[in-house]
Amino acid sequence: MAKKLIWSQNAKKNRQAILHFWMDRTKSRNYSSRLNELFKILVEFLYSGIQISGKKFRGKPARAYCILDNVPSENVDILFIWDTRRDSDELLNLVKNFS
Repeated sequence: MAKKLIWSQNAKKNRQAILHFWMDRTKSRNYSSRLNELFKILVEFLYSGIQISGKKFRGKPARAYCILDNVPSENVDILFIWDTRRDSDELLNLVKNFS
């Protein structure tokens, strides 16, 4: 049985901001479309990625981004998409808020 993807409001905002940034920067939808497809593909591999905060969360690298998700029994909760070029202390604070 396939698990349902549930994107948090924060993850939706992150994804849209990233895609809009690349559309504005490249003046094309091609890169944004490929990046969005990459995000969708990565979240289908439930148990791939690096365990963060014990075994509760997983971080999946996607180019310069990391997708943080939680895989409870019925759904896959996408918590946020993190730009890995940002300060890692901010990431730790976000993870603590979700714990």
